[in-house]
Amino acid sequence: MIAGLTRRTALKSAVAALSCSVLPAACATKPAHPSTPRLNQLGFRPASTKHFVLATDTRDPLNASFVVETLSGRRVFEAPLRTALCDLTVTTGEHVRTGDFSRFNEPGCYRLCVGTRRSHPFEISEGVYVPLVRDAARAFHLIRANTAVDDPVTGLKFAAGHLSETTLQVDGRSHRSAVSHSPCDEEVPGSE
Repeated sequence: MIAGLTRRTALKSAVAALSCSVLPAACATKPAHPSTPRLNQLGFRPASTKHFVLATDTRDPLNASFVVETLSGRRVFEAPLRTALCDLTVTTGEHVRTGDFSRFNEPGCYRLCVGTRRSHPFEISEGVYVPLVRDAARAFHLIRANTAVDDPVTGLKFAAGHLSETTLQVDGRSHRSAVSHSPCDEEVPGSE
């Protein structure tokens, strides 16, 4: 111990001082109003629940409303923000209010506005999640180790791997790999 400080306390202090001198943004206070309402940026299906969250100040008026507008700025839906102020300072460091635009179900591309703050564009359509499912399935194919890949979209190209491995260690025991044999080759105990 040096002058009442333990090694751990001294290390924590040094890291904090370094982060404030090298990364001043790490020590800045959070702005009272983040720039955008937060919502599912991919989008929503027409009949689904549609909510958003807005970081707010405790002094903001309780009668504020929000607008859903087309990307060209035409207003298509308006509703009040919920008056309840959620104290999320323990988990996110913010107070938030929420909005619900579930009643709006017209397919298209939109932006959500609260005063001068605008969300990122989002889509409302029945097929909004189709690209997500397709891309997830495609990712599983691209990360397979024992399948050759020559993908024109990403440029990934590699040969199939692990083809000569015939055993696999599981829980400390060796098992023949699926590449080296068929499940029909297994002998079932007591089947003679």
